[in-house]
Amino acid sequence: MSTSHSNPKSITQAFDLEELRYVCCKIHQINENWTTSQKKSYFRHATREYEIQKSLDHPRVVQLYD
Repeated sequence: MSTSHSNPKSITQAFDLEELRYVCCKIHQINENWTTSQKKSYFRHATREYEIQKSLDHPRVVQLYD
């Protein structure tokens, strides 16, 4: 994955060895060339996305496990 993209995250499939099921993993990466302001903004965005996803409860939305 390249960190030069404006959207430096990827989603991949993994297998949870404890729960014995397939899961989706979202991997975030911070570009080392970003300014401190850009890094803080990206962190706020990712944290907000996490909080929203954690609060969702719908049969057509993947449940968040952390």
